[in-house]
Amino acid sequence: MSRWERLRETHTDFGGGRGIYGQEAKTHDRKTGDAAKYVFKRLRKAFPSQQFRHRFKIPKREINQKLRDINPKLGVTQFVSYSSIKPDGGVIEVKDVNGGWRAILVGEAKKQGTNVDRIKEGLGKQAQGNAIERTHKNIAELKNYMIGENYFPYVVFMHGSDLTTETLEVREPNGNIFELHPTSIPDRLTAASYGMPVNVPYCRNIFAEHIDGSKIMLQIASLYMRNDPWTEKEMVDVMIEIAQEALTCLDELNQL
Repeated sequence: MSRWERLRETHTDFGGGRGIYGQEAKTHDRKTGDAAKYVFKRLRKAFPSQQFRHRFKIPKREINQKLRDINPKLGVTQFVSYSSIKPDGGVIEVKDVNGGWRAILVGEAKKQGTNVDRIKEGLGKQAQGNAIERTHKNIAELKNYMIGENYFPYVVFMHGSDLTTETLEVREPNGNIFELHPTSIPDRLTAASYGMPVNVPYCRNIFAEHIDGSKIMLQIASLYMRNDPWTEKEMVDVMIEIAQEALTCLDELNQL
């Protein structure tokens, strides 16, 4: 039985994660954290011979060390000793054949834009925020952390009226229909995925060739965005697919 089949079978054995769904009062970032915890349990169950860990912080010093491992000129600047990044879903890692920890899933959750609710309440539109743009900081740090890998298991689940990719029809209190059009926010975010389609899981790096024939690897972030919040089931399904592909990449390199 393949790794994917084992993980899928384990996921099904546990009811497809039904036990963690349906709590609408949860904030979106907490849903992401719970979904990641569920995936962590399924990984441990599906692959008992592997060691996994789930942590919710990566110190800046570890990121800098990864950069120095590539080139001693990199990763030499840090102003505050306790600086770190804290993805909402944490970081799930597997121990490789050399005893090192390799990230196989990083999950984030972001919300921006409440204009659908405001219009329904007759409050009118609100200006666009910039909270989502801070997502680029964590993505950049994770790319530094995984600079030596041939995969990039980063996924961010974003929702809110600023993140809609289609025109929404919203009914105002007076009964009129207000058309809420997409904003420019999604276009600012797709820089992290090199303009690849959104709402698609990515993991394995893509090779790009320069005009001189040299090649570089592009780390593609998986960007999920729409107005409505993502359910835990949707998050789990995507996370499992990304974690599986990360394990496959490591297995192909005989690192597991």
